[in-house]
This record gives sequence, structure tokens and C-alpha cells, in this order.
Amino acid sequence: MACEKVAREKESFVKVITRILLSFACLFAAIACYTFGIPAGGILFLFLGFMLEGLFWFGLFGQKRQKAPIR
Repeated sequence: MACEKVAREKESFVKVITRILLSFACLFAAIACYTFGIPAGGILFLFLGFMLEGLFWFGLFGQKRQKAPIR
């Protein structure tokens, strides 16, 4: 019982860390696209930066799941 609980908590922690790291990777990629797109006038880079920034905010404040009731 205790091992299963620890395994679930570890898995949950890994999922949260992965979500945060992917969110910040999207943010940095968006900043890079903005940096390349603004001076060059590249609409594609600006659009890609906008989409990546949206993914960042969605990953940060994404859907909240309801916790299962404790038995």
C-alpha cells in the first residue's frame, strides 16, 4: 500500500516537472521566434512565436483535473 502511494506521488511529481519544463521551452522558443521575426519582418516567425507563447500559457494555466475522492 505505502509503496503504491509513493509510486503515484513520484509519477505525479514527474508529470508536473515535465509540464513545467515543456512550458518554459515553449516560452523560450517563442522569444527566439519573436527575436528573428521582428527585425526580418518574418510573419511566419511572428505567428510561430504567438502560437508557442499560447502553448506556454496553456501549459502553465491549463485544465485542472478534479482529484479522485480518497477511499
